[in-house]
Amino acid sequence: MSILSKSTINSMFFLLSMVTLQTYAAEGISLDRNRIVYTQGNDSEVVTVRNESKHLYLLQAGVVTSPDGNIPGPFWVTPPIVRFDAKSQDILRISQREDILNLPRDRESVFYFFANAIPDQSDNAKKSDSARLAIGIKTVIKLFWRPKGLTGSSDKTAQSLKVSRHGNSIVFYNPTPYYASFALIQLNDKSIDIDKNPSMISPYGSLSFPCAGHGGVIRWRLITDYGGVSDAQVSTVS
Repeated sequence: MSILSKSTINSMFFLLSMVTLQTYAAEGISLDRNRIVYTQGNDSEVVTVRNESKHLYLLQAGVVTSPDGNIPGPFWVTPPIVRFDAKSQDILRISQREDILNLPRDRESVFYFFANAIPDQSDNAKKSDSARLAIGIKTVIKLFWRPKGLTGSSDKTAQSLKVSRHGNSIVFYNPTPYYASFALIQLNDKSIDIDKNPSMISPYGSLSFPCAGHGGVIRWRLITDYGGVSDAQVSTVS
C-alpha cells in the first residue's frame, strides 16, 4: 500500500465524474475487526486492511458522526486515501484531534469508521474511448471513544441491563456509561430481528421492542469490546 500522488487522486475523481456506469464489488477487502474502542490517552488505534483479491483498489478511509453521513468525527485517519495493491495488507492509523476534549467525560461516545474501496480504472480508461464509473463498497464499523475513569467495567454491561414491560413493549434500560450493542435478543425463544430494529442502547439510555401477549422469558447477548459475544443473560417479565 502506498500514498497516492496528487495527480493520481485527481485522476480518480475525474473517472468518478464520467457518465458511463459500470458497477463493481470490492471483493476480497476486509478489516481485522468489527469495532474499535479508542480509550482516552492512547496515542492511536490501528486497523489492518487486507486485499485478498487479484484487483487493485483505491481505498478511502475516515471517521464520521453517523453511519450514512459525511460529517467528520474528531479523529484523523492516515493515510486517508491510498493505492491498495492486489494480495496485500497494511494498516490505517486512527488518532484523535484536539476537539476530542469537547466530548462528555462521564460516558462513551460513538462514531463510525469507514473504508471505501473503489476498483482502479486507470488501465480501462487508457484502453477505452468511453470513461467508466467504478462504484466501490463502503465498509462501516463502530468506533467508541472511551474516557478514562468511567465507573464499572464494560464487560459487565450485559448483566447490568434492566428489563421491564410497559404496555405492549419490552424496555431495556442501560444504567452504565458504556454502549450496549445487542448480538441476540429472544422473547420466549423467538428471536427479535435486530437487523430491522435498533440494536444499540446509549449510556444511561433505553430501548424498546414490541411485545404481543403477556411477556415471558427474555434472553440477550451483547457484542464485546473485542467483537465477540457475551454470556447469555435471562430475565422474566410479566
